[in-house]
Amino acid sequence: MPKEIFNEEYTELLSHSDIYEIINHEWLGSCTICVYVRLLYNLLLVPNMWVSRFCFINPTKIGPEYTQQSQYIGQTFIERDQPNTLFLSPYNTGDHWMLVVVNPTTEIVYYLDSLGVNIGQRQQLRRMFDNAIKIYRANKGTKVSKVKFSNIKWTMIKCPTQDNGSDCGYYVLRYMKEILLCSQEGVIPHEYVSTYRLEKYSTELIDEVKQEWCRYVLETIITNK
Repeated sequence: MPKEIFNEEYTELLSHSDIYEIINHEWLGSCTICVYVRLLYNLLLVPNMWVSRFCFINPTKIGPEYTQQSQYIGQTFIERDQPNTLFLSPYNTGDHWMLVVVNPTTEIVYYLDSLGVNIGQRQQLRRMFDNAIKIYRANKGTKVSKVKFSNIKWTMIKCPTQDNGSDCGYYVLRYMKEILLCSQEGVIPHEYVSTYRLEKYSTELIDEVKQEWCRYVLETIITNK
């Protein structure tokens, strides 16, 4: 994985089982998610010169089995700091994917969960990103009153929701793509981006990201272009 995508260079091993996840419409693992992030970076961010507008947090570094998640996220905010950059962070609780998007400049966190679970029920997740923003804030030397010290704003986005137990990863892929295409000036509307204000994604929309993933792997990774 090139350094510019997740702020570090490392080897991502794509196995047959990862490919079959997409082909057989199975629950997605982190490698499959990361490949789609690479696709978005190479096919959307670079050609459109959006590299300073959006960054990604590596989901393999912030799962519940890891320590120092807040330090890793905060350091990524610091090293990739640009005004109103949105940091897209796919997060896996262990059995469910969701998307957290952070604007460290405004200290606003956007929360997209295809199960519609309120952020009040995700306290570990909330603490992790709140602490990351405080690390970023301290590095910037931002002065915040004691009254406002924990006044980081979380916004639960009314995004499309799944009606089964396995589509969360596919929903996260679509959320990321749609935010890159439709969000403006570091903001995601509470009602979600206007083009995709749907109750749930159709089979065709899910198939679209699956086909993009397969085409990218075939043309870019397997053929080593």
